[in-house]
Amino acid sequence: MIGEIVKRLDSTLLAQHPDVAWSDFAGFRDVLIHQYDRVRLDLVWRFAQEDLPALQQAIAALLNDLEDSAGSSSARRDG
Repeated sequence: MIGEIVKRLDSTLLAQHPDVAWSDFAGFRDVLIHQYDRVRLDLVWRFAQEDLPALQQAIAALLNDLEDSAGSSSARRDG
């Protein structure tokens, strides 16, 4: 699910966090879905342990940025 969502996000939004390997998440999804016979459980485990926390932080930052920009847009319309 994560990889599919990453594929649908706007590239300018993703560019705000170049430290996150967005394309790797999308590629990981493709392997899990289409090449499941080649999935290495040790790599899935490592992804869950090492990469997901960084992704969670990046997504939280993106959401904060979106909320901030939505709030400032609303304030400009109202004010």
